Amino acid sequence: MYKKVLVGFIAMLLAYTSVPVTSYAGVQVGDNLKLFGDLRIRFEFDERGGSYTGTSDNRERPRYRLRYGGKYQTALDNVSFGFRFATGGNLNSPHVDMDTGVGRTNHGDALDVNRAFAVVKFGEGGKLIVGKQGYPLWQQTEVMWDGDINPEGFAVAYSASLADAGSISAAVAYYYLDNNSWQNDFFDNDTITAWQVAHKGKFNGASTVLAVTGMHMSDGDDDADFTPTGSAATGVQEPAFYQVAGQINTEVNGLKVRVGVDYNFSDWSEPATDDMDEGYVIHGRVRTGPYGVRYYYYDIEEASVPFYGNSALTQDNFPNSNSGGLTGFEGHRIQFDYKFAKGLSADFRIYLQEGKSGNLFSSLSEVADREINRYQLNFNAKF
Repeated sequence: MYKKVLVGFIAMLLAYTSVPVTSYAGVQVGDNLKLFGDLRIRFEFDERGGSYTGTSDNRERPRYRLRYGGKYQTALDNVSFGFRFATGGNLNSPHVDMDTGVGRTNHGDALDVNRAFAVVKFGEGGKLIVGKQGYPLWQQTEVMWDGDINPEGFAVAYSASLADAGSISAAVAYYYLDNNSWQNDFFDNDTITAWQVAHKGKFNGASTVLAVTGMHMSDGDDDADFTPTGSAATGVQEPAFYQVAGQINTEVNGLKVRVGVDYNFSDWSEPATDDMDEGYVIHGRVRTGPYGVRYYYYDIEEASVPFYGNSALTQDNFPNSNSGGLTGFEGHRIQFDYKFAKGLSADFRIYLQEGKSGNLFSSLSEVADREINRYQLNFNAKF
């Protein structure tokens, strides 16, 4: 089946490479407001195998995603506001299945508030972000944080030039996972405190990035909100998750090449096993002209990436039997890209994953040896 999808993707590229397309990214409205948006049309196919014993092994989902937002610059040069609306309403994904809803009432796909924030710049390279915002820390994959999840709270970031040695940046963020309303004391909400120190530089003609990130969970009302279903841990758990990531970008014989590594670990202590708190991703990317190809290898143990109870905060691109992000798996992501023009592109993605654990976190991870594969064809437009 996936061969037919790939053949169709290649045929589409050949048909459109000679068609000139004009597109626009961002519309200036007056002197202070800029509007922007993006639209994606997706064709998605999932198939299950291995130890999966269900009777329904295939799923076809044509989907779409629409996001629309703006940035307003106030009369103060250092103060601005941003907003964005998006389809979906799902925490982990704004994509919506194509479903006309015949026979149902009140069918429709509302645009939810996806981001709403204020930015205050200070000093030479500092800024404060308040509100519902995009993930502010540098990352090359979404294994530490799903890019579709827009955290709510506060972030402070600062960057400084090191002249020929590149630049260094530091950031601290405080986000609310669950506002527990009335409590015995102030600051008794379930929160994340995240931080990062990153260095960007150049070496022998290549650009490099090295970043260290940490996330510390706080169970404000002490009711074991962070313990997933299936865990044997008892009492209040307030885990910390860490990532060390590196990336190199260079050019080889006219090809733009990127290589990156993420190493994740946590201090989670699971009574059933001690071998579930590490994970890593290795990826490479090559681009020439409008063409690109990417490859990622994932080896993610169950407690190596952030979660909040039965909600994994990591990526949900790999298909799984649970809703939301996935842990406890090995997987491959293969992607082919084509850029028609500025703001207009297409890509074909293959996700091959297999459960690697004993499914200790039954709400977050796959059963050992269970295979669920995904094939996606995306058409993307920015305006």
